[in-house]
Amino acid sequence: MTASSKAKPASRPQGRFAGLRQAYRIYRWSFSNYMRPERRRLVLNFVCLGISSASMATLAWLVAPAINELSGSAYTDFIYLIPIGVLVLVTLNGFALYASQILTAQINQNSTTALQRDIYRQFLQLDLKAAAGMPSGTMIALATNEAAQAISSLTTLLLGLSRDVLSFVFLLAVMLLRDWQLSLFVLISFPPLLAAVALTSKRVRRATGDALNAAFRLTQITTNVLTSLRLVKLFDAVGFEAARQTEAANHRRDTYVELVRRRSMMTPINEITGGLAIAAVLTFAIVRAEMIGEFRFGDIASFLTAVFLAYRPLKKITSSIPEFVSGLYTAERIKEIGDLPAEPRGEVEDDGSHFDGSVEVADVTFAYVPGQPVLKGVSLTLPKGRTVALVGPSGSGKTTLINLIPRLYPVESGRILIDAVDVSVAPLAKLRRSIALVSQETLLLDDTVLRNISYGVAEPDREWAEACLRDANAWGFVSDLPEGLDSRIGEKGEMLSGGQRQRIALARALYRNAPVLLLDEPTSALDGESEREVREAIRRIAHERSILIVAHRLPAIQFADYVYVLVDGRIVEEGTHAELSAADGVYAKIFHIQQLEDQFGRQLTA
Repeated sequence: MTASSKAKPASRPQGRFAGLRQAYRIYRWSFSNYMRPERRRLVLNFVCLGISSASMATLAWLVAPAINELSGSAYTDFIYLIPIGVLVLVTLNGFALYASQILTAQINQNSTTALQRDIYRQFLQLDLKAAAGMPSGTMIALATNEAAQAISSLTTLLLGLSRDVLSFVFLLAVMLLRDWQLSLFVLISFPPLLAAVALTSKRVRRATGDALNAAFRLTQITTNVLTSLRLVKLFDAVGFEAARQTEAANHRRDTYVELVRRRSMMTPINEITGGLAIAAVLTFAIVRAEMIGEFRFGDIASFLTAVFLAYRPLKKITSSIPEFVSGLYTAERIKEIGDLPAEPRGEVEDDGSHFDGSVEVADVTFAYVPGQPVLKGVSLTLPKGRTVALVGPSGSGKTTLINLIPRLYPVESGRILIDAVDVSVAPLAKLRRSIALVSQETLLLDDTVLRNISYGVAEPDREWAEACLRDANAWGFVSDLPEGLDSRIGEKGEMLSGGQRQRIALARALYRNAPVLLLDEPTSALDGESEREVREAIRRIAHERSILIVAHRLPAIQFADYVYVLVDGRIVEEGTHAELSAADGVYAKIFHIQQLEDQFGRQLTA
């Protein structure tokens, strides 16, 4: 699957038999990964299906002796065995089908769970560039409903079709044994039926793509809006979003109806073909009886019983093939997720330790869009246990550089080293374990304060969490919440103020106790007093960590040991706060302007 805002239809196979080869490859991939682990249940299921099919065929075979016995002048003792045989056969068939249904449900659910697990993990391991280009609605649909649809199609083919094929084969054997000539009239209906199946399958594949894209679009709109209700209400966009959802829902409805219409084309074809075959059989039987003067009623009744019973699985086979094609298309889309770039885990083995925390950025260039670099040959050094500030105007690339250090994005040119190890080959788990990041956007979950602070830890340390909250100047408001550390904070932390959310994020970074701390505008949402206290907290922990702090307010970074000024993707100045503020450069001008702004603000509030 390509990383695009609109789901790309799966490529159409080229060549006469390319479609069959592609379908076989997708099915083999699906079976090997998700059905083979259930092989024991599959074998048992096939045994049950064989018993059921044989029972129904034997039942059709008993029609002839039953009728012949009843039409005779005298009954034999055999006639009393026929009802017992029928009862035994239908009982056997009932229990065999019951066991098959239980086994099928187990196979289906186990395979679906395994596929959903793998899809979810693949999404989690995606390179952020690839993930950013894929709508979340598409991800959700593929990892939930569409995964179930793909597995359902596999069980339909492997079990449903197997059952129907076995039933048809056994019943065809009864027909051939009873009357091979009449059987030929049934068999001649196969070629046009198979041609209709092939034509319908091609149309179903195209309709499935349209229906999937429409479903992805609807899920995307719904997900985006329901997770951004604050924005919707703020811009009074309720009517606008309702209209968008209605349009998407109507489009999904229309594409789904069209898909069902194309799938259902086999229904009248099946009925007409079956009717013609039965009519031909009856016509031939009548003509032959007139010609030879003999009409074996029992054999004809047994044969017609077999025909009627055989056409039921045959109709299921031809009707389920379009459904299987839909599921196979979905499986193809899911398989393409594996072709998307995943985060490299690192070439150096992870020994479970941390890095010490010395970071070097050497001549790094990076672009989100090819040909439009955000960073242009940036170099800086973050020594162990020191605090370095990165300042500059908005859009200069500060946040981008912060994101490159923990390898959220791969460096395109240049190198980033941690303890002299290139982050591109460093063990990803060790790298991320050694870095704590407070991003400009506070990323919080709809969970308790404790779970947000200790994110990624199965058994949180409450005392350590409280200490981190105190260091982040957040314990005051957390202790006032109804359940303290166990209070839920809502989706994205909506139950907290902006400043409170940012202090929770800072406490979460401190909880990791990582040697490298990256702070992207950590005090941007705080009032003056809270900003001062958070700065003091950062001062207290600075000797234990290497800290890279990004800020647009220069007074917030005066305690830094060294400062880099980033403008338009390039480092234009560097030095201590005292050196840069005394020089006649970008830093000094910004610092002077912000001092005037602070002085004016104090006068207004005086």
